[in-house]
Amino acid sequence: MSAQQPTPLGPPASVLMTGGSGLLGRYLARELLPQVERLQLLLRHPSQKLREELTAFLTSGRKDLERRLIFVQGDICERGVVPPGRQRQRLCKEVTHLYHLAALTSLDLVDEEVLTRFNVNGTANVLAFARECRNLRKVNHLSCSAISGTAHHQHDYFYEDDVDLGQGWRNSYERTKLVAEKLAISARRDLPLTVLRPVFLIGETVTGYLPFKALIYHLFDLLAGLRTLTRRYPPLRHLAQVMPGSQDHYLDLVPVNYAATLAASIGQAYSTRGKTYCLGNSHQAMNLVEILNLLLPLFDLPVPTFFYHPGRLTALARRAKPRTILRALLDLGGVPPEAFAYLDQTLRYDASNTEEHCEQVGLKAPYLPDHLPACAEYYLRHLA
Repeated sequence: MSAQQPTPLGPPASVLMTGGSGLLGRYLARELLPQVERLQLLLRHPSQKLREELTAFLTSGRKDLERRLIFVQGDICERGVVPPGRQRQRLCKEVTHLYHLAALTSLDLVDEEVLTRFNVNGTANVLAFARECRNLRKVNHLSCSAISGTAHHQHDYFYEDDVDLGQGWRNSYERTKLVAEKLAISARRDLPLTVLRPVFLIGETVTGYLPFKALIYHLFDLLAGLRTLTRRYPPLRHLAQVMPGSQDHYLDLVPVNYAATLAASIGQAYSTRGKTYCLGNSHQAMNLVEILNLLLPLFDLPVPTFFYHPGRLTALARRAKPRTILRALLDLGGVPPEAFAYLDQTLRYDASNTEEHCEQVGLKAPYLPDHLPACAEYYLRHLA
């Protein structure tokens, strides 16, 4: 790894962020706020309730931070993003850093037109707005590791420079996010742009706190539903010994607050322009058996003796009829059948650029087995 130190930008003068009310957006905004002169969150519907909720989370009551926080009404689905007027003129003049996080992430949203309008056209509109910002020093586009789609059928690793390998898609979300990333990469010709790809997000280190569920928490939903079902009908407890997954299925899980720290650090450095960074830790990716061994005691479930292929379980779940055990389990846990596809994850996500950056700036990834149980315990107390 290179020993060269990254060139810091110093405290960004003015940041504009889309998607600041989302999961990673909240933590990234909280990470950036103490470092900036002004943090502007673009919201489609900045209601008083949402403003108060975000202000409390981001500032913890600090008045000096509240003065730096500005809510901007705008819509990435509209040309221009921010309506014409004084505020738009001010943003185009003063914004130095732009973080684009806004996206529709629903797995069961089958309306491709809606997803395309938000994820693809929205990204194109944000990039067009960025070109109007006269003092812009950095654009950071949030993609996701799911753009790899079904590449795990042909590859062992998905590298940070990999984009379109001819992979298929498990859902329309993956496809539209890939198209959006390709737009962002093309924009590097005239914008100082970095792509950030988070992996599976889990709760905060130490406490396990999470404001609302992330995608991988459907695994927790499945375990919670199984616990409820077997407690109601004890003879069904043997079902808990059958679990989706195998030693070949890996999940790269990263605490949301650490992912935000990575995104803030990478997003502020000049040396990261023109590169893609996986916000994960490939060396700590755990297979499903290892993860279940940490989780099952907390859900009062036995150690599995048989593992069922998640892809087949997805197909069964989609066809599950009312009054069947599988349908009862899915309904209890609120688990969409599409979620099982993400337990069929043999692909490993390379994070060489991220690891090099962490070595240069002194960031160290938290050790997953130390805090995954805390995430499950928080889930059981507050989210189940």
